[in-house]
Amino acid sequence: MAVPHLDISPPGITAQCEASGLLRPGLQNEDSRTEVLAVFRGIGRLGATPNNASGPPSKTGHEAPTTIKELRLLLGFYTPSSYEKFYKQIGWRKGPFATRAARRAIRDFWVETGYGGAQWLANRIKTETHVDILDDVANLLAAIGTESIPPIIHALKAKPRSDKVERLLKAIGWIKFSGDIANVDPGDLEMVIGGYLADTDPDIREAACVATGILAAPIARRLLDNRKAVEFSGCVGDDRKIYCSSIHH
Repeated sequence: MAVPHLDISPPGITAQCEASGLLRPGLQNEDSRTEVLAVFRGIGRLGATPNNASGPPSKTGHEAPTTIKELRLLLGFYTPSSYEKFYKQIGWRKGPFATRAARRAIRDFWVETGYGGAQWLANRIKTETHVDILDDVANLLAAIGTESIPPIIHALKAKPRSDKVERLLKAIGWIKFSGDIANVDPGDLEMVIGGYLADTDPDIREAACVATGILAAPIARRLLDNRKAVEFSGCVGDDRKIYCSSIHH
């Protein structure tokens, strides 16, 4: 997702802070605006120097942010409290957070959080029981992308409840695989997904079959071929992703 560039004029900053929810809880709006503008003027506590400012860079070495995401990072927007705030907006099917615009804003927030947000979500759902929230979290983890895979694998190794396992496995399979998962141990992926392919719960085995889509094709084929011997239904595949058509008995 392309992050919009900032209009660094005072009215532009104010408008974008308000529109993006950047103003932090507990601070008066004017205080927040002052702090944001100070960053761009190079006189804030962060010691940032605007990209278009003349003179030597600040001693802290910070550069002024040029995108909303960078600005949020500088102001500490991605915190447990902000994660919890946006988590409580997940899973709504009616009401203010069920509109198309609200759901898009929620998705955009979590996609921007990257690995940190994925780690927080994978941990937060340990105690979650609401089906709609679990379904939406799975979609958000997939939307974050490959940065979600290490936190998901870590959560799956802890053997959570079956409803969480099913969503976490599906999230892996829904990730748009770009061919680059350098931060993921292939052995871990194979071990975890292969283990759940042998689970006694057919729903979990089916979700694990979906998750093989993230594996290299030869590994996925081997795991699924090994599993076919004990399943009544077959599997189908292509050069990029391997899926079980169904593994319910």
